[in-house]
Amino acid sequence: MKITMIEYSLPQPTGPYGVGTTNRHLIDTSRHEFHSKKQDAHRELILQIWYPAQIVGNEQKNFYAEPAVVSGLQEWLSKEGQIPLEKLSHLASLKSHALVEAPVALQSEKYPVLIFSPGWGGPVSMYTGLLEELASQGYIVVGINYPYVTNPVAFPDGRIIKAVEQSENKVERQKARAQEYQTWMHDSAFFIDQLMATGNSDDPVYQAIDITRIGVFGHSFGGAVSLALCQSDNRVKAGADLDGKLQPWNEEHALLVPFLFIVAEHSEEELRPIKKLVDVTIPRPEYVELATADHLSFTDLYLVSLWKMLPKLNPVEGIQITRKLLVDFFGKHLKIIAKAV
Repeated sequence: MKITMIEYSLPQPTGPYGVGTTNRHLIDTSRHEFHSKKQDAHRELILQIWYPAQIVGNEQKNFYAEPAVVSGLQEWLSKEGQIPLEKLSHLASLKSHALVEAPVALQSEKYPVLIFSPGWGGPVSMYTGLLEELASQGYIVVGINYPYVTNPVAFPDGRIIKAVEQSENKVERQKARAQEYQTWMHDSAFFIDQLMATGNSDDPVYQAIDITRIGVFGHSFGGAVSLALCQSDNRVKAGADLDGKLQPWNEEHALLVPFLFIVAEHSEEELRPIKKLVDVTIPRPEYVELATADHLSFTDLYLVSLWKMLPKLNPVEGIQITRKLLVDFFGKHLKIIAKAV
């Protein structure tokens, strides 16, 4: 019997730039890591950055994710997607379209920066299909992996921090999420602080960022955090929420900058808080419903593994639609056109 091999791949970026990727490790010495029992433990972040790159020679393309992250995805997909582990072994060799440490594509103007927050538990690499596209269109995209929630976070010194278990008690779980929500807001604000202080940095990626053109976006819990930054930080000029439910903090504060909501198929009751915020905000935020999408349509997960059930919206089409919506929206509010070098 002939065995058919399935080739998994991410959609090709369509912008005029090649794409590079790199990681950065940040430590906020002003904040204690509340998850740690060590008194001298400070809040640490791992950033994965995608950026417009000069592609020269035959550099090795990037693997989809680091081994520890791949292992975490395999465990999650096996559990949530009911996919046998042996059918997920290909993730270890799956390639992205970004080249590790490729030179930044230089141009006369610096690039806008987009800060991305993933959903609860998901690593930023799980959104590579979206983030590579934005980098290819002339944005520097900074994905934040949030330790103790993102599962897992791999540090340069070899530490692997897995997500903490959530309480089965609803009240305790909501309390923990509210604390993480504020922590993530502070994490993003801390990164913006670092950008503002990098005027004399010799980091080629940071040097290429235009700090006057900062956007934020995120998926699910990360989308609500991105919305909060657009309600609280005047350094942020535009933002987007990919199928993230509003948190109580969002409902209590005004939206200050242009914003885009993209939502999947949900009940009218679930969507009511977002629609209410849209209706009372001037100027009115953009609002798009992908009626046949589901919550995972904004990730790579349907593209890189075999699921028993898929949303009605074709996964590749869902990513393509979301890419265009984000490129058009941030193009209007952070730049006019991305010019090739």
